[in-house]
Amino acid sequence: MLTYINVKNFAIIKDLELDLQSEMTALTGETGAGKSIIIDSLELALGARADASLIRAAADRCEITVVFDLANIATAREWLIAQELDSGNECIIRRVISSDGRSKSSINDNPCTQQTLRTISDFLLSIHGQHENQNLLNPEYQRELLDAFALTKPLATKVKDLYGTWLKIKKDLTELENHTKDYETKIDFLNHQLKELDTTDFSVTNIENLRKEQKRLNNTEEFMGNVASAIDLLSENDGAAIIGNLYNTKNQLEICKEIDPKIAAVIDLVNNAIIQTEEAAASLRQNLNNTEFNTDRPKEVEEQLTHIYAIARKHQTPPEQLAEVQSNLKQQLETIKNAASRLEKMQSTLKEIEKKYLEVAKELSTKRKLATNKLNQLISEKMQILGMVGGKFTADLSPNLNNSFSASGLERIEFLVSANPGHPLQPLNKVASGGELSRISLAIQVITAEREVTPTLIFDEIDAGIGGKTADIVGQLLRKLSEKTQVLCVTHLPQIAAQSHNHILVEKVTGLKNTVVTLTTLNKSERIKELARMLGGVKITKQTLAHAEEMLNMVI
Repeated sequence: MLTYINVKNFAIIKDLELDLQSEMTALTGETGAGKSIIIDSLELALGARADASLIRAAADRCEITVVFDLANIATAREWLIAQELDSGNECIIRRVISSDGRSKSSINDNPCTQQTLRTISDFLLSIHGQHENQNLLNPEYQRELLDAFALTKPLATKVKDLYGTWLKIKKDLTELENHTKDYETKIDFLNHQLKELDTTDFSVTNIENLRKEQKRLNNTEEFMGNVASAIDLLSENDGAAIIGNLYNTKNQLEICKEIDPKIAAVIDLVNNAIIQTEEAAASLRQNLNNTEFNTDRPKEVEEQLTHIYAIARKHQTPPEQLAEVQSNLKQQLETIKNAASRLEKMQSTLKEIEKKYLEVAKELSTKRKLATNKLNQLISEKMQILGMVGGKFTADLSPNLNNSFSASGLERIEFLVSANPGHPLQPLNKVASGGELSRISLAIQVITAEREVTPTLIFDEIDAGIGGKTADIVGQLLRKLSEKTQVLCVTHLPQIAAQSHNHILVEKVTGLKNTVVTLTTLNKSERIKELARMLGGVKITKQTLAHAEEMLNMVI
């Protein structure tokens, strides 16, 4: 249960502390005193959207701290333990909003996100606000209320998740089907392109070798002439051959050696020169003998390179990248060939998801139908005691158009009502007046709240549009509800406040320089005065006080 709230610098609240008890607590006070602001601060602490404009004037930040006793809330304890945020039977939530718009949150002094706050809040409390009357006209909200009453929220979430999965697979399948619609034509086209590419070696090495060979072939005659001239200069030119001159040089040096032995070293060098020159001449002869001038080969090389360049232009890529183009085409061909297999597998997966969705959705439909019988009975009964004698309520379930799938299940849900006996059932927005809608909303909220396992229920001015006997009945309903869960009720009606076990007065004190919101837990005599104020307005008479005391004594 909620045990403590501390609010600092939020809206008109400077520093406020509130200790809460079990059972039913009423918060009362003049309009604008700050009652609903307390509820707003509680929502902010539990993950609502933050806004720097909420910070009290002249303050640089606001801070909200709430404390829950988890002794009887096993689900919250287990969740906190799983998130490594537990601290025994106490849960302390703190949120700070800075003037620059930044927000910091923590659970048991551990930093956390707003989503974490919203998640833990589902285990801790449920707020029923004054705007739920209008929400009640929304079919989606009506469905949520039915699922809350039927205890099918987890099942509805599972249906929604399965629908999301089914929708994604269906979308992917449609895209794949469109992609493979003309895949036979694509396969033929790719095969044609690859056949053209597969007849030639497009490797960078082969292209470079062809270019070198083309260059060499284009210069063969000149090459052979130059080699022959070199051989002639080395060994075959009479009287001028290099080898012959080297031998003559050697012979002359042999004569000189007899005079100067140091010449022997020079002779060795000349000998080496003779050997290397003879080897060079022999190598050139061999090269010349092996070189044949093939008149067909230059044409062949030219044709191969021309073919390569033509293919490169066709694919708008440099010749050196044709091998990569070839690889990419092969990959595309393989992908398309595998598309049929992927298509079949995806169709099978879609059928499996459809089957699973239908299983869960039909289970949800069955539980919803069972719950509507009870819900219709209970709300219709409550309508009688809330001043709508002869009124009737029905939660109508009708199949989706064409029995189509949806994120919310296989049926549409619409709340129908007949406010007066003999009148046909019609949608709420067509037949319910403001007062009738308020009472129907109250009946639904109280009944669905009875089914919730949330340990704290907060009702924020849900009594708008009612009074008199109806207000007294609503108070009794809330008091009865508080027997099994903590109820916090912001109200302007004395009939409801009188039914509470605890009564807190919210007051706004305006000074020359600031405004302060105060909270006072009332004793019996103070409660009588506050109930009298709520009954009589500005002037409180003895009769009003007596009426207030009688009202309180009848409950106590």
